[in-house]
Amino acid sequence: MSATQKDARVEIRVQDFGEGIPPEKLEHIFDRFYRGEETAAPGFGLGLSIARSLIEGQGDTIQIESEPGKGSVLILRFAPDA
Repeated sequence: MSATQKDARVEIRVQDFGEGIPPEKLEHIFDRFYRGEETAAPGFGLGLSIARSLIEGQGDTIQIESEPGKGSVLILRFAPDA
């Protein structure tokens, strides 16, 4: 995890070195009810959709970059209070 200041924004990056997310799944990662995998794990596929709504509702941004076989990076960018 790292936190940096870029211009007037604070950027937080959380990285893993797991299997990564294929591009065809990555484009849907913030869709409501999207789970990406056929799994019996509990959940409804709402977590990232809710996170995006909350963050963007504050005028900030959230994104995920990923490369299969290399892992993923969650990037949060927060603007200063006006």
